[in-house]
Amino acid sequence: MTALDLRRLALTAGLLGLTLSTGTAHATYANCRGANLIQSATRTFVAASHSHDPTAFAKAISRYVDVNALALFALGPFRAELPPDRKTEYFAKTRAFMARFLVDHAESFANSTLQIQSCDDGEIRTVGGGQKLVWRISGNRVRDVQVDGVWLVNEMRSKFISVIREGHGDIERLFEFLDRNS
Repeated sequence: MTALDLRRLALTAGLLGLTLSTGTAHATYANCRGANLIQSATRTFVAASHSHDPTAFAKAISRYVDVNALALFALGPFRAELPPDRKTEYFAKTRAFMARFLVDHAESFANSTLQIQSCDDGEIRTVGGGQKLVWRISGNRVRDVQVDGVWLVNEMRSKFISVIREGHGDIERLFEFLDRNS
C-alpha cells in the first residue's frame, strides 16, 4: 500500500465514522437524517483515538459500521471462497484489522473537527480536518466513507483481492494477512 493509500485509509478509516472529532452540525442540517449518527460516531471514535486501545476502536466499529457487509464486499470475486463456517471468524478479523489500523493512525485524526455541509438521500457531505468527506449511511450504520474522491470500501476491497490473488486464489492468505495486520 502506498503512503497515499495509507493516508486515505487513515482519513477515512473512519472506516467509517471514525476519523473526526465532535463538531456541531450547522443549524440547517440539524434535522438531517443521519447527522446524529455521524456526530455520535465521531465522538466515540475520537474518544477511542485518545485511548489508543484497539478494543475501544473495535467496539466503536461494531456499533457504527456495517462490518459484515463491508467485509463481504471486500472479498470481491472471492466471496464464494469464504467457507460458511469461517464467516464469523472473517468478520472478527476484519474488525480487528480496522481497529489496529485506526490505532496506528489515531494521532492523524484525534483533533479534527466536523462540519456538515449537505445532506441528501443517504449521503452526508462533511468537512473535517481540511478534508471533504462523503458518508454513505443506511439504517443506523455507516456503509462507506469517501475522501479525496476515493471510497474506503473500494480501497479495502482492492487490498483484500490483491492479497488473495498474490496467494494464487487461496483465501487462507487473506486470513494470514489479517492476523499479521491486526
